[in-house]
Amino acid sequence: MEQLIALMNTMLSGFIAILPNILAALIVLLFGLVLGRVLGRISEEIAVRSKIDKWISQKNHITFNVSSVANVIVRWVVYLVFIEQAAIFLGIAAVQSFISSIIGFIPGLIGAGIIIIVGYAIAIYMKERIITGKTMYSSIVGKIVFFLLLYFSICLLYTSDAADEEDSVDLGGRRIIK
Repeated sequence: MEQLIALMNTMLSGFIAILPNILAALIVLLFGLVLGRVLGRISEEIAVRSKIDKWISQKNHITFNVSSVANVIVRWVVYLVFIEQAAIFLGIAAVQSFISSIIGFIPGLIGAGIIIIVGYAIAIYMKERIITGKTMYSSIVGKIVFFLLLYFSICLLYTSDAADEEDSVDLGGRRIIK
């Protein structure tokens, strides 16, 4: 019975020792939740007021709201930063490292999205310009140019990746490890 009481005292003292860290982590998480929602809403409002949704979906080529995407991205970046901080308070190194790697991945993901969207917009513009020329085979040539430009934008994603890696060299889309 004495061993059980000693074990319970050890557990209770351990819990009391970590209680301030748990409270700090909860406060950080709540603050991150509120700040994420506010900043997400602000980014959505900026995108709505700049009329970027109307500009992008002007000719019904892209059917998603950039303002909603901006809201989600900003909210989750803020959430992840505060989750990482809460993991630091709690001393959970594995979670902190995992969240840190996710946060490091997000800029590349956003850059890839921008490259694809700009490549798509340029491809649509060139296709429409060629098709409105009303020359022989303009429809087929316009479609070929469209798909080639999409292909080039995807290739740009592949080759732009190498600039971020310090242990490899990019030679025409082919990585050589040093």
